[in-house]
Amino acid sequence: MTKRFFAGAISLLLFAAGCARKEPACSYATFHGREGWGYDILVNETVVIHQENMPVLSDSRGFRSEAQAAAAAALVLKKIRARQRPALTAGEVQALASK
Repeated sequence: MTKRFFAGAISLLLFAAGCARKEPACSYATFHGREGWGYDILVNETVVIHQENMPVLSDSRGFRSEAQAAAAAALVLKKIRARQRPALTAGEVQALASK
């Protein structure tokens, strides 16, 4: 388990470093899934994060609207470009869901 965690952490750091540079094209796309709206984070048109559900919530529902999913994806990209962990907090998700 430690090796898997370590490998995942290294991959995440390399991904964040790649998006922070201007070379790779980092973007997002929204989609309508089974339980609502979700988003993909793409690097050079390759999906690196596929988020079907609202993160950090215990239930498995998606965002109620495409605009909410797009706002969440934009926030994740902002964090990646700032070399922060690309995870949303419960407060951030609740703020997005209330819009």
